[in-house]
Amino acid sequence: MHAFAVPFWISRSEMPELNAVGTVTEEERVDGILRLEGESLVLDIEVTQSTTTLDGMGQHVEKEHLGARELRIPFDELVELSVRRGWWFPCLEIRTSRLETLRGLTGAKQGVVRLRVSWPNRRAARTLVAELEIARADLALARAERLEGANERSLPSDQVDGGDA
Repeated sequence: MHAFAVPFWISRSEMPELNAVGTVTEEERVDGILRLEGESLVLDIEVTQSTTTLDGMGQHVEKEHLGARELRIPFDELVELSVRRGWWFPCLEIRTSRLETLRGLTGAKQGVVRLRVSWPNRRAARTLVAELEIARADLALARAERLEGANERSLPSDQVDGGDA
């Protein structure tokens, strides 16, 4: 299997809060790389939170890097990975069968998250989706072959070879 990795980002901003000092806006940004590894879809992510304050003294930005982490989505919990058109950028949409799978990921809601992809990476995104479908089909075939082999071993020997003696 080819190792395609697609860079992405997710951004979430809170509505500006107006207080006695000025305006405060909070934003969380996730930058990451999406790839296939074994029987999982893997998101390597780095989260940054920023707070922007606009007051009589000017604009002040505070950034906090929350570190990098890895999020694994097993194929069994992955309902769909698809490329969607976004308003400004294409998106990779991930749908999972469990809410817990995407818990804590910025932008995830009801087991769905949209990862924004830059225009130059849209072909890599489509290729990753195709590679995922191939990997899932290969896995299903391997499981079916193992099950068939196990069933043949459990049958009496006269039924395996057709019963002609």
